[in-house]
Amino acid sequence: MTFCGENFILCYTSAMSTPTKEQLLALMQSEKLGSSASDAQQQYVISLFLDKTYNAFRGSFDTIDLPTGADVEVGELAFDTTLGQLVVCTSTGPVVWTVVGGGGGGITELTGDVTAGPGSGSQAATVAGIRGTVVNATPPQPGFTLSFDGVEWVPAIEGFEYFFGSTLTQDPSANVYSVWADMLASIALQPTGVVPVITIVGIETVPAGTWDLRRGILRSPELVTGLSRLIVPTGATLDNLSQIDYGLVVECQPTIAGESLTFSATPGIHALVIGLSSVLVNSGSAPAWTSPGGGTTCIVASNGVPWSAEPAPTAPLIDVGAGDTLLAVMPVSLDPYPTGWASGAGTLVYQVPVSAPLPSIPAWVGTVVEQRQQVVYAAQTTLYADSVNPLVPVASGGSHVCVRGDEFVRVAPTGTGAITVTLPDPATTTGRTITVKKTTTDVIDAINVVPTAGLIDGAASYPLPASAYSVLSFTSDGTDYWVT
Repeated sequence: MTFCGENFILCYTSAMSTPTKEQLLALMQSEKLGSSASDAQQQYVISLFLDKTYNAFRGSFDTIDLPTGADVEVGELAFDTTLGQLVVCTSTGPVVWTVVGGGGGGITELTGDVTAGPGSGSQAATVAGIRGTVVNATPPQPGFTLSFDGVEWVPAIEGFEYFFGSTLTQDPSANVYSVWADMLASIALQPTGVVPVITIVGIETVPAGTWDLRRGILRSPELVTGLSRLIVPTGATLDNLSQIDYGLVVECQPTIAGESLTFSATPGIHALVIGLSSVLVNSGSAPAWTSPGGGTTCIVASNGVPWSAEPAPTAPLIDVGAGDTLLAVMPVSLDPYPTGWASGAGTLVYQVPVSAPLPSIPAWVGTVVEQRQQVVYAAQTTLYADSVNPLVPVASGGSHVCVRGDEFVRVAPTGTGAITVTLPDPATTTGRTITVKKTTTDVIDAINVVPTAGLIDGAASYPLPASAYSVLSFTSDGTDYWVT
């Protein structure tokens, strides 16, 4: 037992057995501690010592300043109760007490997954990573957990279904929101690639501004057309909406062309699915959605849409410019597309059942192509962007091999080399149609369409017209292809 003024050190080696209470009392008395310490202090030392299991420093009952007298020697140990650390005398002129290990031999900084310091004494620690992967510093919201997005750990909610309605009691921990901006802020924190599903409760209006839905789905709580309605007034924009479903009506009220719906995340292909019992309405004075040019393909896929449940649009749902393409896909002909639903000078391709009626579209001055199938599978609607092959148009000198009978192939010649498009064996695509569309004004490059087997209008290959933005469709009869 060693003393430094009113401080003490109790040490024993691993070869010693832990002393009993009686042995400690005898030891303390032999060191004359009993003459300078109260019974309470003695009991404190004993109990503190017996509570420890390490074979090093055991405790202190010091409650006064560290000694600074002439009897203090360099190397002497004491316990600083203010710091709660073991200290050593490093100088006697004057007396200097230094935290053991604080002179450079101990840990002064943590790096890696847990960071702290640099500095001595107590340092705030931060969890910067988990097993070498960075933890995003974005503050979490109630109900969030850490989720790995493929790059880092980010705050996210388990489950990506949201509920929005002004009459709801907002509860972020349950993904229930009465404030649109708060919900979209939560969606923005989700890992890349997560598709939010938003249930609209009641009749709600989107506030002004551009709102990134991150390819999200809007739906109604029940499969009843118009039970819930989302109004998109002038000044408001839904960006990157992928689907309207389950009876929801989305009513756009634009006064500026293209201000209601935009698709910034998917340049080149803009796709919107209108699902079962849902309707997209335009009650404004300008087209709700416009193609941006540059050979963009816009897809409106409707599956079981009761268009007649809402008034005819007062302005087109979409306007498509020259050089761009509009695919209108209707697996189930519940109602025809509404009169005047589209306008523009691009190429409109209808992929509809054989018996489906087509609407009057007086403001359409471009090309119209009909691809009528006996059966168009509903699964093609929800994933229809995948049927646009390839997603990037075939460039000069390139080629593309079709693997299905319902593809829409875009080619983008620039005058530097011929392009070849190969059709599947007609025996595997009976009654189905493949369309090849030029998306540039180039008239130099040859674009040749070649069947794997059989002929095209009696020829071994068939050229796409050299004119700008030309388009041809090829339908199989089971043996050969015919230009349609």
